[in-house]
Parts: sequence; structure tokens; C-alpha cells
Amino acid sequence: MLGGASTERLPLAEERRASLGIPFLVISHSSTPGNASADAMCHDEAAKPRWLICLDLETKDTRGEARAIGRLVNAQGWTDITVVTSRYHVARAGTLIRQCTHAQVDTVGSTPDFNPKQWLDRFVIESGGLLDVILRPECVGEANADRQ
Repeated sequence: MLGGASTERLPLAEERRASLGIPFLVISHSSTPGNASADAMCHDEAAKPRWLICLDLETKDTRGEARAIGRLVNAQGWTDITVVTSRYHVARAGTLIRQCTHAQVDTVGSTPDFNPKQWLDRFVIESGGLLDVILRPECVGEANADRQ
């Protein structure tokens, strides 16, 4: 589960993990207000379930998440992953993560409770972000070196 909007994303991530029998739930630990419910799961090491992996990020953005996910997937030898984010973020996040791993990446989008203006704002921001990801790919020369 990507960081941010955890009250919206975390229930969907937990539901997908249970319904698909996914052995691990990986969440971004960002220490940001929008990620408080997910971050709370990472704070108490003693109470943290064995199936929970908390990613500490070098940079608290989607590029940092893509790099961290790529490293984790490589270290674990995973061949497919399911990424949960908000619906408006699926295209950009999925593109970035695919640039950092050879695993099959399935994306699932939660639906925020936005008004029309908020949806328009997200559309503009994510469209610009997607263009940026295409023009400045992440992890070039790393996980995706043989795809170039």
C-alpha cells in the first residue's frame, strides 16, 4: 500500500490481502498526517504482525516508494505484487513501480470521497506527474536495465 490517504487505502489493502491470500502486507511508513493509520501499525515493533512489512523511504514520494518496492521485490524474489493506492494515482504509480521491478504489477485503486473540483485538481496533478514519469523514468540502469 502506497503512503498517504491511509484511511481510504488501508482497508482496501487489508481486504485484498485477505481475499487473495497474499502472505504479506507492505505499507509505506511516511510519518505524514495522511498516513497516520498505516504508520501506527509500524510504530510498535512488538505488536507488529509477522505478515506486515513497513517500508522506510529515502524520499517520501512515489518515486521513493517505487525504488523501495523494487529493492524489496528483488530481495524477496517475488514475481508478482498488488499495489493499492487511490484511484486517481493508479496510472502514475503503476508506471513508476513497473520501471523499478520485473515483477508483474497489478494496481488497485481505492475511491476517495472527492467533490468535482478535487477530482479536477487530481486529474491535472496526476496528468502532469504521468508525463514526468514517462519523460524521466525511475530506476533506469537498475532493475529495468535489460528492458532498455
